[in-house]
Amino acid sequence: MISIKGKKLLILGGTTLMIHVVEQARRMGVYTIVTDMSPISPAKKYADKSFDISTGDMESLEKMAREQQIDGVFTGYDDFNTSVAVELCKRLSLPFYATEEQIEITKHKNQFKNLCRAFDVPVVKEYTKETVEFPCVVKPVDSYSAKGITICNNQDELTKGIEFALQFSKSKTYIIEKYMDPAHTDCVNIDYVIVDGRIVLSAVGDKKVVNQANRAPLTSAVFYPSKHVDAYIRSVDENVKRMFAHLNMKNGTVFIESFFDRDGFAIYEMGYRVGGGQSSILLDRLCQVDYVKMLIRYALSGCMTEQNMLPQIDVRFAKYSVGLVLLAKPGSVERICGIEDVREMDGVVNITQYLHEGDCVPDHLLGTLGQTFVRIHIIADTAESLNEKIRCIQDTLHVYDVNGNDLIVKKNVKY
Repeated sequence: MISIKGKKLLILGGTTLMIHVVEQARRMGVYTIVTDMSPISPAKKYADKSFDISTGDMESLEKMAREQQIDGVFTGYDDFNTSVAVELCKRLSLPFYATEEQIEITKHKNQFKNLCRAFDVPVVKEYTKETVEFPCVVKPVDSYSAKGITICNNQDELTKGIEFALQFSKSKTYIIEKYMDPAHTDCVNIDYVIVDGRIVLSAVGDKKVVNQANRAPLTSAVFYPSKHVDAYIRSVDENVKRMFAHLNMKNGTVFIESFFDRDGFAIYEMGYRVGGGQSSILLDRLCQVDYVKMLIRYALSGCMTEQNMLPQIDVRFAKYSVGLVLLAKPGSVERICGIEDVREMDGVVNITQYLHEGDCVPDHLLGTLGQTFVRIHIIADTAESLNEKIRCIQDTLHVYDVNGNDLIVKKNVKY
């Protein structure tokens, strides 16, 4: 067995999501170093060491990594740092699970959808400005975290939506897609784990969303197992696996976002990286497979796992679970009530808290993941029990502004 204890892991980005990564790595006996440009990044407080070097400053990153004698590089949750990690690992001759070409193809929405079509993987219909049908959705092809997305109902809104999308596109490219009416459409999240070329469907979840003005719908919950898991396996799974094999994807984790209606599945984007929904937490609890740990091991050894853990994955899951997301309206957070009570509730296995007292959600973050107050992972024996736990949490948690207004966006969700 290759030992990774005592090895040094450089973690690119010190966001709230990286706290879990730092904690997992340290439990594995790994020395953790976090870097990004912000001195107050949350994950830095949990790491063994940190630097205020921007992940956009490749020369300084490489210099620091050599001086610190880094053994591996980890990143996830955003496309920018994933591309940085590929280049940095190349310079340092360190393993990384993906290639630059794989990342580029899978993170650009238009390139990814073209690849899907080549392998008969169904995708959301696209329009040009000349052929558009309203309502539609316009978005940058190379952005993430729901940035730059607008739902458009007429030509004037489309023109403004294109201008808005281009503000968030590095390549200055946008895409116009069919608006999938939530009244007649389900949202489905799909995850894969890849080990030594073995591609395994690891989770299929039903996503519930919150709609706000003309902004992108935001996740309010992802329930597992999906009610559409069997339909996905029958109609899409094998073609997706052939597509990934064609790209020569050997290791790592993938998330796919899709719609499902009477016409079947319609996929619209993917990430060849760890996703912000933290589904690894539920997969670990329910199947004893944690792909965050596997990627940490890969970064330090070039090997995802010392044993074949993939047969342990049962995509239908033995219990019911959810990643519950509570959003906050724009405003200043004066007081938070109930968070510790929720932490002690039966079935709550993880809380990732993004907003704290004194934080502010500015108006320009409406319709983006910047509204996220907390993500809570819950497991229950039955769907009824899971729904009851959700109701209890929503009744217990409150986020007040200075005037005593509750900033939590109210959304009744159930399995």
